[in-house]
Amino acid sequence: MKKLSFLFAAAVIVMFSACNSYPTTAKFSSEVDSLNYAFGVYFGNNFKRAFGEDTTTTNYKAFLTGFKSGFKVVDEKEKDKADAKNAAISFTDSYKDGYLFYRSAYGSMGDSSFVANKKLIEQTINDVLAEKELQFDNQTAFQYYYKLNSEVHDSVPKKLTQEQIDSLNVAFVVMRSSGLLTRIDSAKKADFVKNFKQGLKIKSNSEKYKTLGFLQAASGYEFFNKSGVVGDSTITLNPTIFIAGLNAGMLNDTTVFTIAEIDEYLRSTMEKRQKAQVEKQFGANRKAGDDFLVENAKRESVKVTESGLQYEILKEGKGTKPTESDVVKVHYHGTLIDGTVFDSSVERGEPATFGVGQVIKGWTEALQLMPTGSKWKLYIPQELAYGEKNTGSIKPFSALIFEVELLEIEKPAEKK
Repeated sequence: MKKLSFLFAAAVIVMFSACNSYPTTAKFSSEVDSLNYAFGVYFGNNFKRAFGEDTTTTNYKAFLTGFKSGFKVVDEKEKDKADAKNAAISFTDSYKDGYLFYRSAYGSMGDSSFVANKKLIEQTINDVLAEKELQFDNQTAFQYYYKLNSEVHDSVPKKLTQEQIDSLNVAFVVMRSSGLLTRIDSAKKADFVKNFKQGLKIKSNSEKYKTLGFLQAASGYEFFNKSGVVGDSTITLNPTIFIAGLNAGMLNDTTVFTIAEIDEYLRSTMEKRQKAQVEKQFGANRKAGDDFLVENAKRESVKVTESGLQYEILKEGKGTKPTESDVVKVHYHGTLIDGTVFDSSVERGEPATFGVGQVIKGWTEALQLMPTGSKWKLYIPQELAYGEKNTGSIKPFSALIFEVELLEIEKPAEKK
């Protein structure tokens, strides 16, 4: 990674350019700063997917302008306004190519024979906003649209009449606007309609992507500011650095990160931070387990293997010892070192069947030492159990205790 060696050793000396409206570098003084920048780059790269055929630097900059202006906006009216405009933009984008093309759970429907009548569409969406009764509800609109789509794509294609095309346009609007007003609080409906109509008038890509950028920023800022970047409270938001990263990601500035580097940096750094958090929260479990096992190993009845597994023979069987490829049937009772039961086939009253090589390491090792018919008590160090994983009932770094009775060996089906 070409620029990362200095992210943690000292403050990065790359500074904002005062005359640049879209700064793509920043000054870092901590790992949290560098993560703000990295996640900005990550989101910038991902946001590009929304541009489709509109992928141009001009449109990117329009989005970034909107994003910067909206990133600290927490006023609900401003967010609602942007949301309504964006809903209108999404609506007009659905027929901007001059024909009606609808995607549903049943697949994509429509082609160049489904000609868009923009005047009729605008009239119909205004009727929807005014909550007028139309010739279709959502169900009948879909049925009509689906029926004509099937006929047009039949082995003997049907040519549509002008009346059918007009009805298709109305049906299309009804489907595209389904639920548009029902999700809006009645007290906000008038403002939504007003702002939606303003959004219908937006024709330029610059204005469209500026609105989209504002909406993305306004909704994202509140979440990031409350919960930390990507929901991690330890990564507090630095808006200036985050936006610089976003600019870099969208404008392809690789001064700090290339696209190839960003995924590996985020993966490795977040993995390291998550491990540190788990250690801080649950490290006491490791010590408690280690202390318990040290004392337990002093008992004469307890045997200790090279791996650190401890076991106590309660009943010695005389059958065959299973191999790692075998399937076995066992009864077991599992507890934490404080006696808390987390799983028990004995309490369920039904033995369990599983592959010897498909369980935790401590079990895999112990089962291969046990003659069938044996009942042992296992004391399993956390590294031979679930380690740093949190299974819910078993917290990270927990040593486990099992009473295990090996009832029988069932060879894998392919070996029978």
